[in-house]
Amino acid sequence: MVYARRTLIHRVAQSLAVLGLAAALCLGEEPEIPFHLPVPEGWSSETIPFPLEFAPELPYRGLEELRFAPGMFKQGDEGFWSYAFVWWIDRDDRVDVRTLESHLSSYYRGLTRAVGETRSVNVSGARLRVELQAAGAGGFSGTVETFDAFTTHEQVRLNVRGEIRQCAAQARGVVFLALSPQPSDHPIWRDLESIRLGFRCIAPLATSPHFVFHSDPDVNLHHFLYQWSRHRDPDARWRLVEIPEKADLERLDEGARRLWQEALDFYRRELSYRHLFFDREMLELRYLLSEERRATSDERAQRLLDLLDRVRPVYLDQWWPAHDAANRAWLEQLLPALRAHEIEIAPRLAAAYGGRWPDEGIRVDLAAYSNDVGAYASRQVVISTRSPGNAMPRSLEVLFHESSHYPSLEQPLTGTLRREFERQGAEAPARLWHLMMFYTSGELVRQAYAGAGAAGYVHYADHVGLYARRERAEIEALRRDWHAYLGGEIERQEALPRLVAAVAAGDRAAAPD
Repeated sequence: MVYARRTLIHRVAQSLAVLGLAAALCLGEEPEIPFHLPVPEGWSSETIPFPLEFAPELPYRGLEELRFAPGMFKQGDEGFWSYAFVWWIDRDDRVDVRTLESHLSSYYRGLTRAVGETRSVNVSGARLRVELQAAGAGGFSGTVETFDAFTTHEQVRLNVRGEIRQCAAQARGVVFLALSPQPSDHPIWRDLESIRLGFRCIAPLATSPHFVFHSDPDVNLHHFLYQWSRHRDPDARWRLVEIPEKADLERLDEGARRLWQEALDFYRRELSYRHLFFDREMLELRYLLSEERRATSDERAQRLLDLLDRVRPVYLDQWWPAHDAANRAWLEQLLPALRAHEIEIAPRLAAAYGGRWPDEGIRVDLAAYSNDVGAYASRQVVISTRSPGNAMPRSLEVLFHESSHYPSLEQPLTGTLRREFERQGAEAPARLWHLMMFYTSGELVRQAYAGAGAAGYVHYADHVGLYARRERAEIEALRRDWHAYLGGEIERQEALPRLVAAVAAGDRAAAPD
């Protein structure tokens, strides 16, 4: 992992035009940040590794990641002295509110002294006072009175909000602070709060205009335990997924094996009989893991979180390196095709459904194991990177098909179909909308590949025999009427009534007398 090596003092010394902490370009490689901290539009950022050169007495191991408001060092600007930072530290670097008061005093004392020396500012009369109060689980608020050696050469009083938390999967602690002289109702605090709420312990593997890809150990662990526990259940209602890692169980030491067995027993007793997608509570459990909302009033969810905390070290030691490597390899195979075609496919997919692509991009969790068919989605996507059906060239279609389940894409399609069948006095066949999603994503990917000179792509649904298992009238209508729309021959408002009429006529013809 590479961090920026040019620290505050070097930057300030290089150029007085540099606005304080928000510095010029780093030397060497771009710093690799192991977590996600948003940068609001117009804000700037900086990374400094511990030990901090201006406060070497701080005992932490890790890094400081900062976000600066526009006008951070412009007196009179609304963003003056408004910024946020994270201390990403070793889990064993214990910190509480009282300890933090002392360490922030060292931090600002060293900062004032270093900047004063660099800029020949007399700081001998500088006053420093840090006062913090605990506010809820891990939260705190208070004030910092310090000296502005950068701009005004006067005292400045900053309001503080923050929290202390753990990123258990990375064995890291996190101290988040937001500071501003502005009162609590000033709009700057909305930006500062958005930074805090947007913090994620794990940085994405990659981002694109329409997707954010993650390889999250807790999401992987959850699906791994779910499938492993189901694998041993002879009465499981869905297709069982083979778990080759079962053979590794006997080589674990007694303590690790006991913990793993405890986790399997919990999943078998509480979760393995429940559907990952159709069970709303199971979806909420998954969101709880991937979105890192660790506080929950749900008793079963809290027991799951506590269990994962206990068993996680076994998973990280035994299986996570291989699972993470598989996720990264799968993404590496996908990205060239995605970068070549997503700008074309995504808006056409949204238009076909009469919906819109979410502004924030769809979260995609890559996991060694997913559900029994290898992928599922609602407002997030989980794709098994070990499922043979998800390999290239079909991984691009799998990604777009699963993304079709995002509410702003799926719901407009299902609503339009329902209304059109009602208008024509017919009943929509069960899950025709889902079949249309398969056809739409498959055909748009086929067209994209063909346009790039790769002819002969076969839809995923054809590849696995899904089309052959549906009513003939439905497939013929899709291949004639919906295909004509996707090919640009007719408009959507013409294609949908034609398709519905053909399907309804086929249903009536097939109905017994």
